[in-house]
Amino acid sequence: MIPRTRVGALLLGLLATSACTSDEWPVTEPDGGDDDSATAGADDDEGSVDSAHLEVFEPEGASIFMIDEAIPLLAELRDDDDLPVDFGDVVWKADAVEPTLLVGLDGEVVLPPGRHDITAIARLPNGDRLETRVEDVRVQSRWTGHYEGTATLNVEVVFMDFPLSVACQGPVEFFVDVTGEMVDIIPGTCSLSLVVLDVMASYEITGEFDNGLASGTISYDLDTLGSVDMEWTGAFIEDGFGGSYDGNVSIPLVGDAPADGVLSLRRTSPFVD
Repeated sequence: MIPRTRVGALLLGLLATSACTSDEWPVTEPDGGDDDSATAGADDDEGSVDSAHLEVFEPEGASIFMIDEAIPLLAELRDDDDLPVDFGDVVWKADAVEPTLLVGLDGEVVLPPGRHDITAIARLPNGDRLETRVEDVRVQSRWTGHYEGTATLNVEVVFMDFPLSVACQGPVEFFVDVTGEMVDIIPGTCSLSLVVLDVMASYEITGEFDNGLASGTISYDLDTLGSVDMEWTGAFIEDGFGGSYDGNVSIPLVGDAPADGVLSLRRTSPFVD
């Protein structure tokens, strides 16, 4: 343990060094850094950082930032009484991101899309190394998340001069990645009660997503009636997604019947692993 009367001199000497670009210590002193006058009177300083702790205020764990948004970095060295210590040589690192994010107690950084664990590192005058790690800081698009909803197919049938409307509604799920452009779509099933028979239908949805807009194909397998493909378009709106499509369904004894459908989903979580 370094005597308390020597801590002030060591701390002032450390703070007089130039900024670094890595978490290596000691930091090279600037020209004239060996001048004894630079720490004159420091032996009289009271207080110690030998048993201090490093507290990170920003960012918080499991926090979400939009792509290209500045992420605030804010930390503080505190003593045993939880009082701030004048110590600014803190290095910030992020897993799988090079180089060093920042040197200092506070600042901002822009990180690429993904999940990041950010670590603040301080080396005390006595050689101790303090680290505080903030996990699961996410950088993602405004549309990233898990969505749940329905795909509804409406068919207009005219049978013996009587117009009938029948519907087939089933579940659909979207998993939108951190970029907002890669979407995993879960297929579903529904039942369609037509004039002369009941049909168990299954459907698959494919599409492309770009800057909140989307288009693609929904393919219905209508069992004995065969299959029908319809083009759809849609968009993310606030915390949901909406789309529409239309086409024709061929029905025995009826012929082609016009059909249209809608996709309606709401975001249930902004977190996607």
